[in-house]
Amino acid sequence: MVDASLARARKAEVQAIWVRQGNKVKFTVQVKNQSGTTLSVSNDATVHVIVYIQHHYYLTDRLVIDALETQINGLANGATGAYNLETVDYEGVDWTKLHFIALVDYIPNSSTGKYDMLQAAVAQPATVQPDALQFLVDNDDHPSRLNPPR
Repeated sequence: MVDASLARARKAEVQAIWVRQGNKVKFTVQVKNQSGTTLSVSNDATVHVIVYIQHHYYLTDRLVIDALETQINGLANGATGAYNLETVDYEGVDWTKLHFIALVDYIPNSSTGKYDMLQAAVAQPATVQPDALQFLVDNDDHPSRLNPPR
């Protein structure tokens, strides 16, 4: 499903970042609507995050352990919105094997109830820039020198 979405002309730009906080994962999914229609509750527009673990299970090497969703309401064509989702606590998982995918879908007006996936993206870990800070302190400016104790 994700590969098929990535192979066709996209109807949305989707970028997703995640950050681990304790045993939870918080996601921010940014969506730029390029579908030609307003995404809303009336066409069941939804942001999804799929959490899967790299693990051989029957015929696949992936096992979905969680699926999150939040509705899009009133995102006009050409507009961009940000959506926040959060998992439950994950206890006893191998964090090195977890993967996250974000996707956006809706039901087009011409559809007979079939969803159209606008685009999908692999969620990336959040990064903080810069990754290093350097402080230069002049000893003459130290507060104890400016205001000596009395």
